[in-house]
This record gives sequence, C-alpha cells and structure tokens, in this order.
Amino acid sequence: MQSATIPAPAQPLVTLRMADLTKKLSASRGTIYDLLNDKANPFPTGFTYGGRGVYYFEHEVDLWLLRQREQNSVRPVLPH
Repeated sequence: MQSATIPAPAQPLVTLRMADLTKKLSASRGTIYDLLNDKANPFPTGFTYGGRGVYYFEHEVDLWLLRQREQNSVRPVLPH
C-alpha cells in the first residue's frame, strides 16, 4: 500500500503546546480541556511526536477561532 504524498505547506508549520494555547486563547487549562471535549463544536485534534507532549497546529486553531467568531458574533446596537 502506498502512502499519499503530502504537499509542502506554503508557510512553515507552527505547533502549539498547552501552555501556548492558554496564552493564545486567554483561557485556563480546564477551559481548553472543556473545548477539547465539546462534541458540538470540535476543537482541532492534537497529535504527538517524539515524546509525551501533545501539539496543535496553530493554523488549525486560528481557523477554529475564526469559525467561533462567525458563529457567535454579536452586532452592536447603534444609538438612535
């Protein structure tokens, strides 16, 4: 069985660990774990390589954030 060739990304891939996620999202670890378990609005899937840590691709987290903004945006009420 041959594996599919994955094209090289246009930009370097940036990975985030849990400490990076807490800073990027301004959220606690517990909140991030809640997001990871939310079936209705799935957070990007993490992966491991070469050790115990779990990593997330930053571009996937950014896309997730943009989707959250679209789904939850509130239009300001303008004064009359």
